[in-house]
Amino acid sequence: MYGMSAERITNIISSARQKLLQHRSKERPRPNLDDKIITSWNGLAIAGLAKAAGVLESIDPRRAQLYKKNAEEAISFIRENLYDEKTGILKRVYREGPGETEGFADDYAFLISGLLCM
Repeated sequence: MYGMSAERITNIISSARQKLLQHRSKERPRPNLDDKIITSWNGLAIAGLAKAAGVLESIDPRRAQLYKKNAEEAISFIRENLYDEKTGILKRVYREGPGETEGFADDYAFLISGLLCM
């Protein structure tokens, strides 16, 4: 291209990308962070981790054990922070503490589904 070598063009593009990234890092406002924990999404994650652990059991036992451990940690978190054993009520979200909203049908359904996969 215009008598330049491929290596020269690659260097120009790489340099331009670096300059754009530096400019963007300084000028662009950071997007808002949504860090709440949603019970139904965790139920889906638990199911996925449990199923992946089952598939990997004979192929990669170490990774299977890690996935199972992650699913168990998610279950423990929900039980300790989002479930009231006295009332049997599940909370929908957690962010710096459990939210006020009681769980919706999908929270119960996806969590139960995840627990059944374990």
